[in-house]
Amino acid sequence: MFIVARAAVTRSIRGTDHAEGTAALSAGYRAEAVHGYLSLVAEPGTRALYQCRAGGDDFTSLDSACEGQTVQRTLGYLWSEPPAGRPSTPVYRCNTGGGDHFDSLREDCEGQHAEGIQGYLLTTP
Repeated sequence: MFIVARAAVTRSIRGTDHAEGTAALSAGYRAEAVHGYLSLVAEPGTRALYQCRAGGDDFTSLDSACEGQTVQRTLGYLWSEPPAGRPSTPVYRCNTGGGDHFDSLREDCEGQHAEGIQGYLLTTP
């Protein structure tokens, strides 16, 4: 049996700035909660999720060029659609309106501006 490695995606906060990552973020961020799990290798139906930086703001993107900002690394792979037979949750890309991007498990982006769905994270490794 082949087992694919997974990485926990943790949402962190620094002041009012939220960021997600699979490892330590920039100085000052503290972990809030695990949002789900990414695959560490590309699987059928997955796409890469990148960790990016704009100034002091860490954010995620589906764009390999981080939307013209600094590419930090590939975090892993999330599913474009809910993976069949595997518990998953959608993760949404949000914006505070001031250019601060963050991810949320809530479609309403916690009252901020919704930019769309990033994909689906597994809820168990």
